[in-house]
Amino acid sequence: MHTDHGHHWHLETLGRLVAADPTVLASTDVRTVELEDPQNCAEAVTWWLERTEVGSEGMVIKPADFIRRCRRGLLQPGIKCRGREYLRILCGPDYTRRIICESLHSVSQAYRASSSANPCVASTSASLACWP
Repeated sequence: MHTDHGHHWHLETLGRLVAADPTVLASTDVRTVELEDPQNCAEAVTWWLERTEVGSEGMVIKPADFIRRCRRGLLQPGIKCRGREYLRILCGPDYTRRIICESLHSVSQAYRASSSANPCVASTSASLACWP
């Protein structure tokens, strides 16, 4: 399965397969984001907002390592960041109501609190975005 190669290698390999016959596979837009660079992160957020506003489902954030291990085992391989319209379709038109957002925020806070002692959780934090 080529677990000894990083995520970029996998993307490049898949890119070559797509180029060989684009009728079989489709390419996706890819960005590499340096998490320690606030400007680079802001550009990634803008890119995500622009894509989701025109109908993209969202994006998946993955570490550069294909498989990341820590003392307690394997890390989650990716996090899906869905756009507002995709979430409205999945969760219903009321998902942006304040009470629902507050409930999701509570779940997010509880997860962060429980995972703060977990050495397998990445050091970056995320917050749920709710729109009025």
